Amino acid sequence: RAQLDEHRDDLAQVLQGSRDVRRNLNDDSLQRLCRTAKKEADDALARANKVLADKQLRHQKALAAAHSRQRERKVKDREMKQAEAEVKRIDESLLAEGVDLDE
Repeated sequence: RAQLDEHRDDLAQVLQGSRDVRRNLNDDSLQRLCRTAKKEADDALARANKVLADKQLRHQKALAAAHSRQRERKVKDREMKQAEAEVKRIDESLLAEGVDLDE
């Protein structure tokens, strides 16, 4: 009877040890899964940040190009107005001298 009790106690300790090992393995597995998930999330965030930075850069370049075209257009408009004013001034000068502009 004493041997059976001792054997039962040994089996209970082995069973408890098995449970502890399983819990520790589960904890380790869970920690590995958490580390893997965190790394994947960090990688996804890094990719998203890079895509966002690339889009912002493209947007800034497009905006700078649009501003440049707008400045060029303003310069050309100003030059055209100056040329028209010069033509008008010359026409008025010629008319004042009595030149017929319709010929």
